[in-house]
Amino acid sequence: MIIIYHFKKNNIMKFKTEAQLQAAAVVEFSRKYPEQRGRLFMVNNRSLAAKDGVKLRSMGMFPGVSDLCYIREDKTIVGIEVKLPGKRHPKDHIINQYNWGLNASEWYVLTELDEIHAIVQSAPYAVKYRRDVVLELIKKTKTKSLIF
Repeated sequence: MIIIYHFKKNNIMKFKTEAQLQAAAVVEFSRKYPEQRGRLFMVNNRSLAAKDGVKLRSMGMFPGVSDLCYIREDKTIVGIEVKLPGKRHPKDHIINQYNWGLNASEWYVLTELDEIHAIVQSAPYAVKYRRDVVLELIKKTKTKSLIF
């Protein structure tokens, strides 16, 4: 059983960590789209120690890969990076994630739980941070961090 801790303000879920938002998105996907089981999955590209990082890299781990990947019925891959809104994120990390996203058919930064439905239902303009929007944000931002 997965327990997700969140609180509501003005009927909108607020998450304290990216992990909570990501878990909620996966649970929501599983609840709403049970027939698509296994098509939304997490990519673990974090190591706990430098030694593990070297080993995992030799096994194919690649930094910058999206937090979640979704495989559409037509077998196209959608990269989904999960970020908490209003938080600072290192610009160089976002650039790495954006560059990996160029390998995917589609790439989004998910900042709200409802955006998972827009992604699955192929409604990209309902997602605030699409690939083109993130590229503009990267170009416009002169500081070392981005805020989503």
